Amino acid sequence: DTRQGFFICLTEFLRQSDTKYADVANVMSGSLRIAAGTASKSEEADFLLGRLLTITAVLRADIVPDTDREDVLSELLTIAKARNYLLLPVFRLLVEHFVPLGGEPLLVILKSFNLEKMDIDILYLLLSLIGKDEELVSAKVIELLGVKEIWGKRALTIYSRVLSSANAPSSVVARHPLLPLLVATLVKKGVLQKFWQALSSDMTVANNSGLT
Repeated sequence: DTRQGFFICLTEFLRQSDTKYADVANVMSGSLRIAAGTASKSEEADFLLGRLLTITAVLRADIVPDTDREDVLSELLTIAKARNYLLLPVFRLLVEHFVPLGGEPLLVILKSFNLEKMDIDILYLLLSLIGKDEELVSAKVIELLGVKEIWGKRALTIYSRVLSSANAPSSVVARHPLLPLLVATLVKKGVLQKFWQALSSDMTVANNSGLT
């Protein structure tokens, strides 16, 4: 894939050169942004992907100053909301480069997505945030989900329904980063059996076939 080749080269170039993040940001502003309504959906998608790959490169090259991380986070959240298929690539970046830092960005990320429409991508991000600092995010998670406890019966039912209703082939679900994180988290919290009970009771022939 040509774009992947360019992305790898860009990342290595940024790692080995004296290029500043500000220089890359200026190029993105001038070359990878289009006015609303001036391009087709496919062209908009290409520009979004270009911005995402560029941001990935600067993050992995570790050239983003602390003073610009908030702007980069905002840009990633905007990209994630623009196309559903960009959610997981963006979430992986957030988990890799922002979640480990903890603090206020965790709440910024959490408030950016509608948990009422949670899918396996959003659940993956949610569990990553909880895993980093449950004490910090728990109150907001409880509020957004409308539950009493993060690991209570109602919350576990919500998580199980997200998994059982995943709108993806079983092979895709099996490779999704949610599964190992979910199992590890449930075991750590001692609620794996309760989760399985919720999942089993919610299964139908239709959705169970997608998980076997």
